[in-house]
Amino acid sequence: AGGSPNYPVGSGSGSNSFTFAAGNLTVDEIRLQMFSADQSDLLFEAYIPVHYEITSADDPVYDIELDPLTPNVMRNGEQVNVKFKYISDQPEGVRIFVRPYSGGEPSPDYGAHGSPVYPAGSGSGTGFFRINSGDVLVDAIRVQMTNANQTLLLFEGFLPVHYQYGGGPHRVFNLDLAPATPNILDLGENVNLTFDYTTNLIGGVTIVARPMKYGELAPGFLAHGSPLYPVGSGSGSGFFTINVDPLVVDGVRLQMVSADGTLLLFETVVPVHYQFGEIPAVIHMPIVLSANGE
Repeated sequence: AGGSPNYPVGSGSGSNSFTFAAGNLTVDEIRLQMFSADQSDLLFEAYIPVHYEITSADDPVYDIELDPLTPNVMRNGEQVNVKFKYISDQPEGVRIFVRPYSGGEPSPDYGAHGSPVYPAGSGSGTGFFRINSGDVLVDAIRVQMTNANQTLLLFEGFLPVHYQYGGGPHRVFNLDLAPATPNILDLGENVNLTFDYTTNLIGGVTIVARPMKYGELAPGFLAHGSPLYPVGSGSGSGFFTINVDPLVVDGVRLQMVSADGTLLLFETVVPVHYQFGEIPAVIHMPIVLSANGE
């Protein structure tokens, strides 16, 4: 891991890195510490949940990028697009597949990409998956590399995700959170969000996002109101923050309600990790699958 310069008093930004030279392991947290210049006083410490699969496999698939980011809410038929890198010494090339999983099994009624033959050496590729029908939570993606004729499994890995698929005439989907989760924020700092929606309710709807803690509304929150979103499809935006006491927001509840407030048309809770306190913000660290030395 990297060392640290002496950061001056006040506010600013910095960067650091860590890597692994060998072994297979899962990094599930990152510890952040701030010390006085002589390292005699621990001024700040926090842990944020992450998922980095470190592999020493001879034929790895790694640096996986997902679009849209996880966690998210999707309409049936919408694609999650995947980019990845690979290394292989198979002279006839390899095939690489990404598939959605739910509860340890392949997700029901999914569609997904085929695979060309990727040449020996190192390179990159793309793929996609989607759920065609039903209310389905994709909670993992399986990544496999086989030889060209698919008789030999060269690599397999699973990455945890959260894509809540569903249909129906009323839905909020394609959620984008900024800063992304997981993260550490100052009290009063906003989490901004954008989303798409669809509804067939003639009178229009209101849409709000609210921070949650242990299944209840987070105490001391401030959040956006809602305009009247017209019938049809469109997009919207909002924000929330925590103003009072330090806490971790572990969910964002999305609700769509009829204009008169009498009908709850759509509701879901997206898992997140925003640690609010009187502390500096930390850059989001995305979910990836890495080879040794990355």
